[in-house]
Amino acid sequence: MAVTSTFLVLLFFTATISSGLAVTRCKPHVDILQAVQSLLATSASKYGTQYSSEYSEAHSTLLRILERQQTELDRLTTAARSMETLTNDKLQQYGLSRKLTFDGRAANDIDTLRDTFHRLDEENDDVLRVLEQHRQEYVERQQKLDDLVKQLEHLHHGNIALEKNIKERNETLTKTLATNVKLERIVKERGLQ
Repeated sequence: MAVTSTFLVLLFFTATISSGLAVTRCKPHVDILQAVQSLLATSASKYGTQYSSEYSEAHSTLLRILERQQTELDRLTTAARSMETLTNDKLQQYGLSRKLTFDGRAANDIDTLRDTFHRLDEENDDVLRVLEQHRQEYVERQQKLDDLVKQLEHLHHGNIALEKNIKERNETLTKTLATNVKLERIVKERGLQ
């Protein structure tokens, strides 16, 4: 919109300059032409062209400004199309559509977007709650598993000690039985019975 209004103002002043070039030294037109020159100088510096405040260069300077302005307009139009394409892609990705407003312009349905994002936030919160619950269950099960592993280790160490004790008693019993057998044999040999 600003580009169009600037274009119209510059076009108006170009027409004014063209009609006033013949009478540039007339007092009634001097102020207008100086205002046009000031606008041309400002616009020229804004669009990167040079203007030496000569009346003879006004036309070529204005053409250069208009050319640069057209380039800028083309760039902005391309950017707007890219944004429109990106917006449409995102709307399709989230399953949304555009609405026509009362004046016929296409506009994003902000309320639908808010509702969608609110719903997505709630779903995200639900998923996070479930994940936290699963994490807590995992921690509890891991703790129970660690306790069972400790109990198994304790039982394993107890089994080792018990087996060692049984082995020692078996050895003692074997020695005792061997001693009893020897004693019985001695008793029989000596007839002490």
